[in-house]
Amino acid sequence: QSYNYFITTITVVLFVTYPVMIRRILTIFSCHDLGEGKSYLRADYSIVCWEGDHQTWAFSFGLPAIIMWGLGIPTVGLCALLKNRHNLQDLDTRIRYGFLYNGYRSASFYWELIIVYRKFIIAALAVSLSHWDSHIQAMIATGFIIFSIFVHQDQQPFTRREFNRLETLAMFVPGITIYFGIFFNTGTLTSSWRL
Repeated sequence: QSYNYFITTITVVLFVTYPVMIRRILTIFSCHDLGEGKSYLRADYSIVCWEGDHQTWAFSFGLPAIIMWGLGIPTVGLCALLKNRHNLQDLDTRIRYGFLYNGYRSASFYWELIIVYRKFIIAALAVSLSHWDSHIQAMIATGFIIFSIFVHQDQQPFTRREFNRLETLAMFVPGITIYFGIFFNTGTLTSSWRL
């Protein structure tokens, strides 16, 4: 029984800290081009990106951390659920992994991990596209959000209809935020309307 609670604790801690860790890991790759042919780390503008220590850290720590933490944690969770998919109602399985599938339809027991992957993709897009024009970033992000909404609407993964509606609305919020961000960022607004 204590082993079950140990697995539960590890699972909860890993999935609760996941978004924060991903944001921290991705800061290693978040660079800003200041127009002089070099880009600088956004966290510390004294560090030139992709040269010297930064390159060493990016490839020796950043890339393995993204693979192990960013992709590895949700993949291990998915494998654990797939391995136990026929035993999801067993007490031991519910104690260990119920945190990941309670509230979802039995056909969508893996959906929490889809949400985790979606968060990872959004964070990775934010960092990898940071040097592109803001309108292109907004279009790509909006496209991904629309795709996510369509997939969610098609699958309806939650057991309760209200939760499906809430999740859909929660995905609309960043889309609306991005839309108004583009609107207020255009050069056609008078100065009194611009932020």
